[in-house]
Amino acid sequence: MVDIGQCIFHLMSEEYRIEPRLEHYECLVEFIGQAGELVEAYKLIKNMPINLDSFVWGTLLGACRNHGNVELEEIIAKHVSELGPKSVGSSLLMSSLYGDNGNWGDAKMLKKVMKKMRLKRNVGYSWIGNTT
Repeated sequence: MVDIGQCIFHLMSEEYRIEPRLEHYECLVEFIGQAGELVEAYKLIKNMPINLDSFVWGTLLGACRNHGNVELEEIIAKHVSELGPKSVGSSLLMSSLYGDNGNWGDAKMLKKVMKKMRLKRNVGYSWIGNTT
């Protein structure tokens, strides 16, 4: 599936001249990251010609957690924390990362910031299924 996703991405941008948006890059990072090719996904993010947001980094952070790559997870966590708690998903992943590493103070502080910013998890909600 990674090869197919990369092929579609390149067809879109090179043959059909559709300028990839952040969402397209995020999907590509998702494909590559979930396939376990974490370093390749990290390189892709570092070479993106557009401004990144916490969602892209959060996508790769989640893939690192799923595949147990703690070293890369820590590097990505720094990028996510630099962007601040703008996304519920990324913030929850960061809070879990802090807890997993025994850094309960930072986990508690992040949850307080999330509460102050009124960031809430939408249980059972998917942006993919809600396109109307």
